[in-house]
Amino acid sequence: MKIQRVCILGGTGFVGRHLTHKLADNGIQSRIITRRPHRHAELRTDIGCELVEADIHDVDSLAGQFAGCDAVINLIGILNEQGRQRFQRLHVAVTENAVNACRQAGIGRYLHMSALNADEANGASQYLRSKGEAENRAFLLGRPKVAVTSFRPSVIFGPDDSFINRFNRLLGLPGPFPLACPEARFAPVYVCDVTEAFLRVLTRPQSQGRHYELCGPDEYTLRQIIDYLLVLRHKHKRII
Repeated sequence: MKIQRVCILGGTGFVGRHLTHKLADNGIQSRIITRRPHRHAELRTDIGCELVEADIHDVDSLAGQFAGCDAVINLIGILNEQGRQRFQRLHVAVTENAVNACRQAGIGRYLHMSALNADEANGASQYLRSKGEAENRAFLLGRPKVAVTSFRPSVIFGPDDSFINRFNRLLGLPGPFPLACPEARFAPVYVCDVTEAFLRVLTRPQSQGRHYELCGPDEYTLRQIIDYLLVLRHKHKRII
């Protein structure tokens, strides 16, 4: 199946922006669903993305925007809950809406962004449990008409990420640096490798129904990452 246009949920975020550029470079058009299209005009200008407004909590609204696309990619996710931004609402409910809208619009391909160690029953946090539940719902609801593939990335880094850059900014503050969970381990994966994985599976039938863990080649503790950032900044700082 030739992919000419995909609809992306969460396309204005960190991974989404890189993914739309990757798709455009390979001749694939993107239709990005966003609450505020006027805030992301650069995507339309730079690579000709189609920015549309739709209610991600309404199946009919989503199905209307999915029409005419060859695949749907769901990148929506939050790390922390705030106000109406709840894990169950944005991870699980939106996934259910997206897959049901695929069925309604006759879309046969759905790619889903999950998380490393996502597990509905035994996840170490509410975030990971909700990610696991959403992933399970996607595969269950997709059968048999929607071919689902999911990705479970480790921490994703890149020029405008919110992980490395956040710590880098905090290290610029005066005084010692308090660090929780310094022995937590990560296998950071480069954002362009993540987007390459999405691109490759779009047209590979053998990827349908599979889960892919996306990790970098090396593993680091959080303390090692912080130490490395300090080296890059040519700065000495006491870590507590």
